Amino acid sequence: SSTSRDGSRWKSPLFMGKKKKPSMAERRKRRSRRTPSIKVERPSVLAELPPVDAWEKPAPTEVKPSDPIPAEIDNDSVVDGEADETVAKASSLVESQRKSVDCLTFVRKRVEEYFPI
Repeated sequence: SSTSRDGSRWKSPLFMGKKKKPSMAERRKRRSRRTPSIKVERPSVLAELPPVDAWEKPAPTEVKPSDPIPAEIDNDSVVDGEADETVAKASSLVESQRKSVDCLTFVRKRVEEYFPI
């Protein structure tokens, strides 16, 4: 081991210190310099198709509205009963969602009180 007179170690030219780890951008740059980019030729089968990177907006498709189907309902009371049932289900769903939101809001406020930011 080589030391100077004052006891400090000399730095040999072979070992100047540990190299720093290259960043991902530096690695990509080095890799691109090392390997040349590969040129790929399109097969003749794909000649009539547009290239992948060129996007062309397709023509809009025409949709003709069909004739409305007549609703054949003999009894209006059945429709009213189903409508009432649907409204009841919807209102109970909305009410349960409101309760859930209230519960989550309560929990969030408690957490904010105990753990202020």
